[in-house]
Amino acid sequence: MAEPTAVVEQLLASMSTHEATLEAIRSLTAEDLVWSNTGLPDCVGREAVLAMVEGMHTGLGAAGLKVEILNIAANGGVVLTERVDRFLRADGSEIAAAEVMGTFEVRDGKVTAWRDYFDLAGFMQKVQATVGG
Repeated sequence: MAEPTAVVEQLLASMSTHEATLEAIRSLTAEDLVWSNTGLPDCVGREAVLAMVEGMHTGLGAAGLKVEILNIAANGGVVLTERVDRFLRADGSEIAAAEVMGTFEVRDGKVTAWRDYFDLAGFMQKVQATVGG
């Protein structure tokens, strides 16, 4: 079974396209996954997470995500990440980037909890500056 850090790295590295993101969530998360994002309602269950990702991609016009892991550390099944999530259009240009601190809980090779902490208002200002609104 993969180490928790490797599971998180694989999940984040797999988000280069929308379809790859959905497949990574399906294969690397537990059915009862809880995903929390600063300022947004929690998503409870893998299907709810998939729906949220669909909504985010559609709402932002994103075709994928490039995740740059700046730091990663683990204590047992808890993995902490400091990263930059870059939302990309189909042509590869950047819509906006979010500086994120994330906590992942991994059990039996699957992510069971995923909490991201970031400046939602600042991120939305960046989005509005590039896509209008």
